[in-house]
Amino acid sequence: MLKQELIVFLDEMLRINGFVGADDSLNGLQVDNAKTKINRVVCAVDASLESIDAAIERKADMLFVHHGLFWGAPIAVRGIHYDRISRLIKNNVALYACHLPLDAHPVCGNNFSMARILGLKNVKSFAPYHGIEIGTIGDSEEGLTIDGVAEKLGFNTESDIKVLPFGKTKDIHRIGIVSGGAASQRDLMASVREGADLYITGEHSHQLYHTAKELGASMLSGGHYRSEVYGPAAVSDILLGMGIASEFVDIPTGM
Repeated sequence: MLKQELIVFLDEMLRINGFVGADDSLNGLQVDNAKTKINRVVCAVDASLESIDAAIERKADMLFVHHGLFWGAPIAVRGIHYDRISRLIKNNVALYACHLPLDAHPVCGNNFSMARILGLKNVKSFAPYHGIEIGTIGDSEEGLTIDGVAEKLGFNTESDIKVLPFGKTKDIHRIGIVSGGAASQRDLMASVREGADLYITGEHSHQLYHTAKELGASMLSGGHYRSEVYGPAAVSDILLGMGIASEFVDIPTGM
């Protein structure tokens, strides 16, 4: 596929222009290459030397990530920042990053993907961030346990997860989800207001212990990384369906 056609497709599909002002990351093409066509894409959560090397080893033309290299303020191109950019350029690998738009997307987003895995119904957006709702909330007909939710989502129950079990731990029917670093009182309370029996996010926070306890709320933290594999993996599947060789590379951080 022509590179410019793919970039336009990703920009439009992921609705990145709708997050201008709400997201301090540089959504879209972050590092260009000299190629006119993209035949192979590697998708990953983070733009790291490890994911860049994985793209190079697989002879990819583009690396698609959730966490890119630019976050608002200018960064001097030196040290590890230089190493990452120079390795991309020297090996002619483009870098495309999509942060909040990939959390919120109703088809391939991290949060809607988790809702589908859990079999939730009546799924809708919630949890506004800078005026844009990036989370999802929905209902389970069967009634779930916290352990069952963690297992369905592939959370590592031995190391990754943290649970604040101050509400329901079983017979859970309504679940709010905001992936990544959303261990905030704002988002927890938004899920409670929406009637959620369980709030799922990535990171955990000491500051929320007493808030959850006093609200009588249950919260499951599955790890920032693990809660954000779903979006890049879904994008990889979409690209495969378009005839582009694509692969999601799992590089867990345990965090």
